[in-house]
Amino acid sequence: MKRIPVSALTAVKKLRRPFYHKSGWCLFNAQEEMLREHVAALAECGVDYLYELEPGDSATAFEAQARYREVALADVKPLDLVAVPVTAPDGTLVARGGERVDRRLRLLLQRYGVATVQVERDAAARAEVDRFLARKKEIIKAHREKKTFESRLREVKMVLAPEGLTEESVQRQAAAPLADAPSGQALEGVVAEVDPRRAREADVRRHFEVVYERALGQVRDVFDRLIAQDGADATGAGRQVDELISLLVKDRALFLALHLLKKRDDYLYGHALHVALLGINTATALGYSEHQVLEVGYGALLADLGMIRVQDSVVRHRGPLNPEQTAQVRRHPALGLEVLRRLRGVPETTPLVVYQTHERADGSGYPRGAKAEGIHRFAQIVAVADVYDAMISERPFRPPMTPYVAMENILFEVQKGRFDASVVRGLLRYLSLFPVGSWVRLSDGRFARVIAANADRHTLPWVRVLYHKNRRPIAEPEIVDLSSQSALRIEEALTAHEFDASPLDAI
Repeated sequence: MKRIPVSALTAVKKLRRPFYHKSGWCLFNAQEEMLREHVAALAECGVDYLYELEPGDSATAFEAQARYREVALADVKPLDLVAVPVTAPDGTLVARGGERVDRRLRLLLQRYGVATVQVERDAAARAEVDRFLARKKEIIKAHREKKTFESRLREVKMVLAPEGLTEESVQRQAAAPLADAPSGQALEGVVAEVDPRRAREADVRRHFEVVYERALGQVRDVFDRLIAQDGADATGAGRQVDELISLLVKDRALFLALHLLKKRDDYLYGHALHVALLGINTATALGYSEHQVLEVGYGALLADLGMIRVQDSVVRHRGPLNPEQTAQVRRHPALGLEVLRRLRGVPETTPLVVYQTHERADGSGYPRGAKAEGIHRFAQIVAVADVYDAMISERPFRPPMTPYVAMENILFEVQKGRFDASVVRGLLRYLSLFPVGSWVRLSDGRFARVIAANADRHTLPWVRVLYHKNRRPIAEPEIVDLSSQSALRIEEALTAHEFDASPLDAI
């Protein structure tokens, strides 16, 4: 590791390597921008040196050596912080990273038979890191607000000659090393942390719904132009994706509740928009930069574009498809590429997403039976979002699943090797097994709506209790963090539209 004085740092557009605090915490990722304001903030927070990861250095080894020390549970002090999440043999999360080992947590660890715990080596250094990261978040947020959609789009490589798109050209693109890892400043770092107990104003909720309706209109406009065999420009739809990302940055819970709004329009339009919402959420949770999340959103909106070339009788068919109908549906990724030839203003990754969204990591997907290493990460993100939204939607051949059952099905697909586990964890992190906006029945018989996830505690979200067990409205609804309750739990997941209310109303 190269030790660099903060006084010697200057603004850098793209860092070549990560920079670490002496305590082992990463302060800047590779490809991230270091602003002048960042350098000043480091000095203000009392940081004297940074450590640059050099070729041959192991980030994992440095972090472990600098950050953690293993301590017998009996020797853990009251002010010690858990450094590495602790899980029980059955997979239950017992302690989160960053939790203080108080009496309650110590007893819980003892109950699960935990003998030793990795704790933070230097709690004072952690406080210094936290101060800087909070300041860095403010700086990045202010810098982001000065940027326009056009300036963000300039960071994205676009398809220059869409008329030349073919299955063969996309296959060559997929055969090359895929540059699909997170790169640059993670969008996650600027997402606002909104207290779940704070009720949102009606005009804020309405603003989210207006942006949603505007985005739906753009999707409809692009698809209708292409159905009419006209050329179209995707820039307007991209601008709406950018607006959706801004909603996520402002309030993740309200943003996620949008995916449970009823599809009042043609299924294809609403599905495209909901897949984009879920894809944006997952890509953000996985640490992608804003321009990468923008690319995922573009790809998600257009992933099922080829379905406009599938016969309507097949799309609306009730019951199992016959072999001929199945073959039509399995051709829609290739048909999507044909349609893309008439669409200007799409990122280079969009054709890959359109072509590969129905591939599966074990090779059981279509159109090529590609396996995990040959499937672009953005397509894997969109694939999970696509399947989840399809399952919770009403279709001509079946009623909608509850979000909980849909998520269980997704996890079953992970076990079978069809979906990447890390991608599904990204979806789950803020959606949870009981997604924001969904209805649940509690163990005391009352009915509640999920208003926020507890990251890494997928079965214990925040809920707003709205109805008595006899379904009479509660005069003063109660907000409960189920992760802090031992007596109350979720007994049953209900359909997304169990009660006649917008999913945004309870938040």
